[in-house]
Amino acid sequence: MLGRKRAPAAPPRFPDGPELERALVNPAAVFVTPSAVLDHPRLRREGKRELLRRWAWDEYLKEVAAAEGMAEGEPSQLDAVKAALLALGETWRPKPSAPMVAVPVPQADGEDLVLAA
Repeated sequence: MLGRKRAPAAPPRFPDGPELERALVNPAAVFVTPSAVLDHPRLRREGKRELLRRWAWDEYLKEVAAAEGMAEGEPSQLDAVKAALLALGETWRPKPSAPMVAVPVPQADGEDLVLAA
């Protein structure tokens, strides 16, 4: 291998289009780790925050279910999600109203779905 250069590693594939829409419903199904959300080149800061907030809520619910003795699945990544949010300058705490805030609602005039405020 002397004298030969290695080919540069392929750049990581980032989810786009429909995958990002799917990430709004289940971020863990699209992104391998919370830091992958931070590294996404096309997501704006607020988009990253929104995905991580939703991910944090999902992970929090996993921990609540485990604490109540429900069947356990994959281990919670809540600490990693919180760390990613902290890197964006946000501290996450569960809010009882959070699930309702994140429900997509159709617009009356036929526009795309928006998040309920």
